[in-house]
Amino acid sequence: MKMAEILSLEERGKAAAASPPQELRDISDVVDQQVMPIMETFGIPITKDELTKMFVDWFVRRTPQAPEISQGPHTSEEDSGSAPAWIGGRFGYMVRPMFRLAKVNTLRGLLKRTTRSVLTVAMLLPLILLPAYFFLSTLPVPALSPNSGPSQPGVAVGNPMATLTLDPSSPLIGLGQTQNYSLLTVNATSFQTTSPIVLSAFSPKGLSIQLSQTRFSSRESASVPVAITASSSIAVGSYSVTVEERSGASSRNQTFTILVVPALVVMEHLSYVPGILNVTKGTTVYWMNLDSTIGCCDPGYHNVVFGSGLNASSPILRRLGVWAYTFDAPGEFYYMCSIHPFMAGEVVVSA
Repeated sequence: MKMAEILSLEERGKAAAASPPQELRDISDVVDQQVMPIMETFGIPITKDELTKMFVDWFVRRTPQAPEISQGPHTSEEDSGSAPAWIGGRFGYMVRPMFRLAKVNTLRGLLKRTTRSVLTVAMLLPLILLPAYFFLSTLPVPALSPNSGPSQPGVAVGNPMATLTLDPSSPLIGLGQTQNYSLLTVNATSFQTTSPIVLSAFSPKGLSIQLSQTRFSSRESASVPVAITASSSIAVGSYSVTVEERSGASSRNQTFTILVVPALVVMEHLSYVPGILNVTKGTTVYWMNLDSTIGCCDPGYHNVVFGSGLNASSPILRRLGVWAYTFDAPGEFYYMCSIHPFMAGEVVVSA
């Protein structure tokens, strides 16, 4: 009987370690140069020493007679774990431990076990992904900052233009009048370019808008007085005006509404403007309060109260409050503010 069959496994392992044959040295080279790169590529958590020990252990345990060659390949997947007998040579040194890890001893068994694992993962994957999808869909979507990207000179990022606000949002203008009470607020604090902003106003025929300032720098915020003029020939009604913003190659249009009324009296600086208004019979006159806080204790509220000859009065009008009255008969009608009696006005109605 050969010495390899008499010695115990432990003694055979010690003998192999003391004088490693060429096969063991080949195993070490194969593990270092071929097997470990594969393990690292697929992320298998095993060290070089552990893998080498596993290969050496397999080499020591096999007998020199290699009985599996005469017996043929095994068919049971739960057998001893040896590789098919027909895998030999240096290629066998590298492949056989893989069969041992998979607990199969035939190529067919390896393919069968791999197919079963793939099918199991395919069935379990929807059970994992569907609950995760429904859970993630319930989470709130974070708000993105409009200027989250990097800014470049001359290139608009996020909001490309300034924010325009007209106060009041729908100004009133009487026929044949010019009003200067409107303010256009230009807020370019979030503007992300170095190019200046240029404004241009466009209005329909018979209505004009003049901006006291049309050029603004980035990061600027300003309130611009607006002069609105309505010709006496324009029809009463609602009109749209457009303010164009342009900066470099970028542009944007914003639309505002102007209300043209037959006649308008504004209350500002504790006065009625105009103080005397001439209209014809059947004209509707509008009063609009533009005053705000006056001094420390006066909120700037006004009203319109007619004297003898016309029994009419308005409610208390706060800032931007509007009241209208239609004159159906000719005459001279005097009115005042009951809150500020020194405020007085007159409407002259002709036939």
